[in-house]
Amino acid sequence: MKASIFLIAISLLLRLLILGTYFFNQPDMIFKPDAPDNWEYHFLGKNLVEYHTFSSDSIPPLKPDAIRTPVYPLFIGILYTFFGDSPKTVIFVQALLGSATVLIFFRLCQLFLSVRMAFLAALLFAFEPFAILFTGFYMTETLFTFFLCLSFYYLSKYFDSGSLANCLYSSLFLGLTALCRPIIQFYIPLIVVAIFYSPLLRQVRRKKRLVHAALYFGVCLLMIFAWSLRNQIEFGQFKLSTIDEVNLSRYEIPKFRYYSGEISIDNEQRNTYSEYVNLVLKHPVYFVELQAYYIYKYLFDLGRGYLFFPEVCDRYSLKNVTPKAGLLGLIKWDIFDCMRAINDVVLKRPGYKGLLVGSFFLGYLSYLLFLYLLFPIGIIKAWKERNFCVLVLAATFAYGAAFSGSVAAVRFRLPFTFALIGVAFYGLESLLHRCEIRQFSIKEDA
Repeated sequence: MKASIFLIAISLLLRLLILGTYFFNQPDMIFKPDAPDNWEYHFLGKNLVEYHTFSSDSIPPLKPDAIRTPVYPLFIGILYTFFGDSPKTVIFVQALLGSATVLIFFRLCQLFLSVRMAFLAALLFAFEPFAILFTGFYMTETLFTFFLCLSFYYLSKYFDSGSLANCLYSSLFLGLTALCRPIIQFYIPLIVVAIFYSPLLRQVRRKKRLVHAALYFGVCLLMIFAWSLRNQIEFGQFKLSTIDEVNLSRYEIPKFRYYSGEISIDNEQRNTYSEYVNLVLKHPVYFVELQAYYIYKYLFDLGRGYLFFPEVCDRYSLKNVTPKAGLLGLIKWDIFDCMRAINDVVLKRPGYKGLLVGSFFLGYLSYLLFLYLLFPIGIIKAWKERNFCVLVLAATFAYGAAFSGSVAAVRFRLPFTFALIGVAFYGLESLLHRCEIRQFSIKEDA
């Protein structure tokens, strides 16, 4: 109980202290011109309250929106209804949600870690700098992570107990996660397969597991179906969102064409899916190189564009996708550009401020490397012990890497960071246990 209270307190204190000195005093920073997502979600919430219309337009006439999914705008709309359209209210509630996520992660880790190790993992997650930073943006990351972590908490409890209630709770929260950000929708069938084949559910008869898997899929599908049906009626497209078309047209295809040496015209009207398939078939090697580069970005992006976006050029520009550079060339250029950008930021902050900025990036990179070194150890241990909870967490982080695409950055890694930390600390506990056994055997031999 004391550990839970401490984690909640330290998480909330960190968020309120950091955001209180920055966003609360400068709320206009949330709605900067180079952060369009913030504007869109603000108007989606505002239009829901004032016009009962799901639209991101700033002035009437309002056109229905097919790009965004409904949960986060509804969350903003509810807060606007009761507290007015103040960014401070949204930020404060997101700070509460972020702190609650740390507590849920602590409870999740206790299902496969010792209490002490679970506490340390949750404490590290509480200090995750970008989880704190994104609390101050009108972006889905905080709410998405909350629902995703809650879903996996109940899923892990289900693996442990075979309780249908935990199965249904997990499916409910995973459905809400998909309605918050559609990236997770393709993960639902994988969870259904995991439920049916999990070795942890041997105590549940095969027929009963099939029923549970079907119910899990049915609850998620029902939640997704309702919004997809709305999009079919409004736009003639039976899908959760058209964000995939936007990403293809705005990011994937221009970068692919630029990298392959073709001319990219960003405003050109194109049949996105057919053009993308044709590009992949025409340049399969370039496709593999770019996808590998995007995974590298997902794993190692330091978030400099979010910490200092007034001073850093467009994160989604083509400047880091040098034509036909090869994978090593892309990574080399990205590292060089990252060092240059950090150096520019440090030079603009002479004295101890610049030193702190430079130290932060070095420290954050060390933190990522620490987790990535332990991550495979955790997977190996989980595979040997048939710990399905940890294996599902590992698959979740890998899923995020596979679906991050060309806009892969720290914000796409952030919602899956709890899975990375959980698996890494499972590996750390394994290493510490081996050291204890070795020390004990040495003492016995002596």
